Amino acid sequence: MGKLKKRYEKSGYLIPIYSKKRALFERPRRNLDFNKRGIEMGFNWLFAIIAGGFILFLAIFAATKMVSFGSVTANTLNAKNFVNILETWEAGLAAGVKPPELKFKTDTRLYFTCSADTDAPFGKQALSTSDQVFKDRYSEEGYDVTIKSKYIFTENMLEGKTFFPFSVGYFMPFKIADLIVFSDRNYCFHNAPDQFKIDLEQLQLNNIQFPNKTAVCEGVQVCFSSSKACDVVVSTTGKYVLKEEQRMFYDGNLIYAAIFSSPEIYKCNVRRLVNKFNQLGYIYIDKIKIIERKNCKSNVEDKLYQMTAIAGNFSYSEVAFRNLIKLSEEIDTINNDADPGCKLYKNEEKNQY
Repeated sequence: MGKLKKRYEKSGYLIPIYSKKRALFERPRRNLDFNKRGIEMGFNWLFAIIAGGFILFLAIFAATKMVSFGSVTANTLNAKNFVNILETWEAGLAAGVKPPELKFKTDTRLYFTCSADTDAPFGKQALSTSDQVFKDRYSEEGYDVTIKSKYIFTENMLEGKTFFPFSVGYFMPFKIADLIVFSDRNYCFHNAPDQFKIDLEQLQLNNIQFPNKTAVCEGVQVCFSSSKACDVVVSTTGKYVLKEEQRMFYDGNLIYAAIFSSPEIYKCNVRRLVNKFNQLGYIYIDKIKIIERKNCKSNVEDKLYQMTAIAGNFSYSEVAFRNLIKLSEEIDTINNDADPGCKLYKNEEKNQY
């Protein structure tokens, strides 16, 4: 028994101890202490790992949120600065002034939205931006910056470091607003009318080309005649622009807006322009009463009332748009034939394509 006890003690296994009543098993004391210390050490390490991982997670989460918040703030400021720049621009073609190109240090996305039904009576647009942080990844988009007094015609999203703006006046029949046109890519115009070509070339826009039949031009292909190879087709006889399988009806300088805009932005802004005409129309009706005191007889009041009636219930459609333009042209003819002191309004030279 003594030898057996010694062998078991050395091995660390349970040692059988016999008594008169029963056999008891007990482990040597030194092994019990060792295992207890091992369990305590394992628990401490496990707790340290879990606690450390949680702290690391909180640190990464907080840092990510701070970076995200910083990106959103910076992108919102970029959008706000963009809107402030717009306040300095006048009608480029009418004034013969070329607005400067808008340049960013990194690739930037500009997101545009438009609503004609909110913020009555003129509606609004909104702009947000995001900049490139990695090769194919952009930072979180900033908050929308509202634009109420401008009419920006562009694609829903522009992308790049350099953006090309120009502006033209719009009349219906009197001056309604300046149309601000933005683009981010090259445009190739084929068979464009001479006046259209002259007007754009005088702005010296670096992304506009008028290639001859044999020249190669990479970019958006704009044709003034039907062609399968064209991205945009302009019909000067039907007064519409075909883009993304949608027709956008135009008059005067709206031809530029239709070519460079997405159909959604274009139709929304046309509705906003009609809403603005509706407000201006009643002001000119009041002005008629003033010029009549100078023995001037006006023959446009009834037609102006007809236009405001259409504009008050305007929803973008070819019939409604054509009716407005027809009345506008009739008013313009009457006003041009009036005596100089009896004209209801005086316009700058209007472009007709």
